[in-house]
Amino acid sequence: MRAQAMRRMRRRAAAAHPLFCSTNGCTTLLRLDSSTGVATCPICGLHRRVN
Repeated sequence: MRAQAMRRMRRRAAAAHPLFCSTNGCTTLLRLDSSTGVATCPICGLHRRVN
C-alpha cells in the first residue's frame, strides 16, 4: 500500500513539475543549466534536455 502511494505521489509531482527526476526511487528536483538546456539530477545523475 505505501509503495503504491509513493509511486502515485511521484507521478503527480512529475506531471505538475517537468523538472522532477523520473528514475525509479529518486524523488529529487533536477538542476537546470540554462546555458546548455540540460537538467541534471544531483542524486542519481539523470540528464534530461529541456526546451
